[in-house]
Amino acid sequence: MKLNFITIAYFVICVVNSHLAYAQKNNKIKSFTKYSTDSLESISSKSLFDLKKTDRVNRFNEKGEKFGLWIIGETTPAEIYYKNDVADGIYKAFFQNGMLDCIGEYHNDLPIGSWLFFDELGFLVMKISEIKINTVKFKNSASILIKPKYYSLFKFYYKNGLISQQGHCFSNDINDFESIKEGKWKFYSEQGILQKEETFKIDKIIK
Repeated sequence: MKLNFITIAYFVICVVNSHLAYAQKNNKIKSFTKYSTDSLESISSKSLFDLKKTDRVNRFNEKGEKFGLWIIGETTPAEIYYKNDVADGIYKAFFQNGMLDCIGEYHNDLPIGSWLFFDELGFLVMKISEIKINTVKFKNSASILIKPKYYSLFKFYYKNGLISQQGHCFSNDINDFESIKEGKWKFYSEQGILQKEETFKIDKIIK
């Protein structure tokens, strides 16, 4: 039984990595299939609501802690895995039309690796990587002392798959699009040609 579980877990990781590689290479996902560690059946995003009605999701252990696959949201569902009441595993969110909105991974309640964000047509819009816990406090534009949770590398994309701009940002959540630019940013044309570089300090251009 232990060997079977390890084999299944390895298969799941390989499948997720292959989808991530496809998304980054082709810049578009037309559909997405999830593979459950409970049984190796493919589940489309539109069948999440049917799965939610079963006893295989949204479960608590004997300590009252969340574990396994949880499906949250109604019109725009998301699936997230828990271990001992903390997020730990692949996270996926979907648009109302069933297309993949974003995919990433948590470990001990913290986002890790690369997070990919798409539009409702399936084109890659943004990638967040190099996610680090922020240790810096500073005053925002309203002169309020804040300490954003994360400091990460943001990359935005054109529909042709080329990068439109990239640089680092402070943010309070991995899904927080009200991020604060910091440091050097690079801006490119749709042909991939570097157009300009700008240096930001707490979201203001200083150079």
